[in-house]
Amino acid sequence: QFNKVEKLYRDNIKFNLKVGNTLSKRIVQEEAVQLVAITLEDEVYEEKTKFNWDVDFEEMIENGGFDCIIGNPPYVEYTKIKDKYEIDSFESKQCKNIYAYSIERSIQLLKKDGVIGFIVPISIVSTPRMKTLRKFVEGNCKNIFYSNFGDRPGTLFNGVHQKISILIAQKGKEDPNIFTSEYYHWYNDERDSIFDNIRYIENMYREEDFYYKIGNEIQLSIINKINKIDTPIKSMICNNSSYYAYWNDRMTFWMKCFKGEKKSNSFKKSMFNSEDESLIFIAVMNSSLYYLFWEIVSDAWHITNKELELFKFNQYKLNEKQRNRLIELAQELEIDLEKNKEYIGSKQVDYEYKHKKSKAIIDKIDEVLKEYYNLSDEEYRYIIDYNLKYRMNDELETYLNERNCKIEENFHMNVIDLFSGAGGFSEGFKKAGFDILVANEIDPMIANTHKENHPETLMINIGIEEFANNVDEIINENLENMEDRDRANYIRENINNIDVIIGGPPCQGFSMAGAR
Repeated sequence: QFNKVEKLYRDNIKFNLKVGNTLSKRIVQEEAVQLVAITLEDEVYEEKTKFNWDVDFEEMIENGGFDCIIGNPPYVEYTKIKDKYEIDSFESKQCKNIYAYSIERSIQLLKKDGVIGFIVPISIVSTPRMKTLRKFVEGNCKNIFYSNFGDRPGTLFNGVHQKISILIAQKGKEDPNIFTSEYYHWYNDERDSIFDNIRYIENMYREEDFYYKIGNEIQLSIINKINKIDTPIKSMICNNSSYYAYWNDRMTFWMKCFKGEKKSNSFKKSMFNSEDESLIFIAVMNSSLYYLFWEIVSDAWHITNKELELFKFNQYKLNEKQRNRLIELAQELEIDLEKNKEYIGSKQVDYEYKHKKSKAIIDKIDEVLKEYYNLSDEEYRYIIDYNLKYRMNDELETYLNERNCKIEENFHMNVIDLFSGAGGFSEGFKKAGFDILVANEIDPMIANTHKENHPETLMINIGIEEFANNVDEIINENLENMEDRDRANYIRENINNIDVIIGGPPCQGFSMAGAR
């Protein structure tokens, strides 16, 4: 039975596989043909065809087109094949890349509501050159999805470093709904789960020259807050001065911006009206906030005028504390980077700078920018943790250990424990680093047990209703009787700064205080 199926497959494959030029019916070269060689055991089929959609897929075309077209077209500049055949009447002709023409032709061949799925370079969403292609897709498709993928540390194509977007679109003339993902990174061992984790957001941030690669609500919120500032960071740069900053015009995971001169063709020199202004610029450009913004708006490789024009930062809206702190942190960062640099002696550079070893300083820069842009705690954490394991790599564990130690050192939250019992709930919070200032328990014997377990806590041994009706007076009266006067004074000073209220109120089915 298997042999019969195999023979049927061999006999019919050459009729199912059509080979031809997708883009042009008119071949410039007189004898230009497409060759296909398919080896099945010892047989080789070769066909010479001049591709014609109307003939080879006559039934499909007569019925309105294909239901679905998928592809991975050549990423080839038109200038490289122009001598072989010409491209006529394509709206995306100015894109000058074969992949753009392939997408346009495929959408033309779809029937209404048909779906296209193409994997192409990330330039489709990120460069001005592809704006006519984006415009064509928007004008001919109604539901459009772009997912975006990096090439560090892992790649979609094994061994090929190509930044990729996957376009999925449904043909239709209605106003388009456009959805984008964020820009994804992954390690090779995460490869199998990449597509399971893709998330899209409807994206209204679409410039004529590019789309923002926004993938979630928190990124959208951060971009909105940056755009509330009315001045681009580029406005800090002047035309003639003796105060400089040197910045690398290419980036992967870290912006490299320095006060000291860097002798490399990839470094650009910008001038500023004062040394303080150059240091503020250096601090902001090295921030994780700028890195996140850059990944969203750039081609994920170059830093151009676009990324300096679009990032909004008005130095004159810094308060004095913020201004001085950014200057101080820029100096601290420069010293730390010089301390941790490693000599590599390549043709491009002498030293490699290890920004990941200075992440704690960069976090402090982002803390200043959190206040400046009025970012929430959640947004700040998102920024400093953005792509953290890919950016930090072998320094991740060291960084997290140091960060957690600092969090523990600075952690302090005040607690009131209601219906406290003997203090089990208080004990758990105490071991987690919380400070139990006040506890309330109605039963005298249980209250005394709590006092033995937690002598540093002020015990209020009355009913909850009585306590709630006159909190301030009752706490002050009981503080007068507390033996540890220093602790009593501390509680009095902090009683209005309660962070957490915990409690185990009576349960009617089991408590001695309720009916059973």
